[in-house]
Amino acid sequence: MLKIYIDAMVLGNQALEQVGKRVRIFSKDQSGATAVEYSLIIALVAIAITVTATALGKDVSRLFDKAGCFVRGGTWNATAFTCNVAAQ
Repeated sequence: MLKIYIDAMVLGNQALEQVGKRVRIFSKDQSGATAVEYSLIIALVAIAITVTATALGKDVSRLFDKAGCFVRGGTWNATAFTCNVAAQ
């Protein structure tokens, strides 16, 4: 019975050594680092675009509404953001 226990301990130690060796090899591998870095850059750019579009969205929409009002010959009410077109 003691031999079986000793053999199991030896096999367990060998397995732990193999796991440790693979962890060291994996930790030194840098091949996936650039993909992660590019993913982070893309995520930051997407967040910046979303924030900018949200912040400027209403202003740009109002700018086009104002331009459309002038094209129709109306007057723009800046406080109510409406177009007053004279009846013809």
